[in-house]
Amino acid sequence: MSEAVVLGELELGTVTELVVRERRKLARHPIPGWDGDLVQDLGSAAVEIRIRGLDHGTAADPDAAPGAVLAALRAAAAAGAPLDFTASAAIAAQVEQVLIGELRVAQQAGVQDCFHYELACVQYVEPPPPQVGGFDAGFLDALGAAADAAALADAGALVGELGDRAAAASRAVQAGLEAIDEIADVIAGAQALAPLLGAAGDLIAVGGWSG
Repeated sequence: MSEAVVLGELELGTVTELVVRERRKLARHPIPGWDGDLVQDLGSAAVEIRIRGLDHGTAADPDAAPGAVLAALRAAAAAGAPLDFTASAAIAAQVEQVLIGELRVAQQAGVQDCFHYELACVQYVEPPPPQVGGFDAGFLDALGAAADAAALADAGALVGELGDRAAAASRAVQAGLEAIDEIADVIAGAQALAPLLGAAGDLIAVGGWSG
């Protein structure tokens, strides 16, 4: 193949074959008495890509030591992370990222510093957000944030109500203190009249006795 095949940040060397397999998920249900089966279309399956090539240096650096491409492919396969993929056949199948599912390496007897490799890759599609009990987890987060905001609003209203009650209690206490002051003034006035009333009583008593 003359075109470059790029897997992640690695430009593969001599790629001898690239096969793209596209298929649909068809469920076949045999029905007694029917000629044929009931076929149900379950959508498109993940695109499968098979790459065969030779490793005798990289395409970008022909002088690189043989085995460098294999070392990079082994590291990518062990990481298990999705890799950007570029090839004309893959672009036609709308494949942007792949996961390496299998790596095979072979070396022909009597031939040194040349390795045959075969990659089995599967199209990677970003999974949807997780769901809990049929609800989107993002929705649950938003609901929790709304509940927190409502709780804060309720707390603010409660604080305001407590403040109003405290102000009313303070006014009641102030009114009670003023009433106590008035009562104290009345008691003080009564205490001031007590000697006068006592003297008047004595005069009355004396006058009555003398009469």
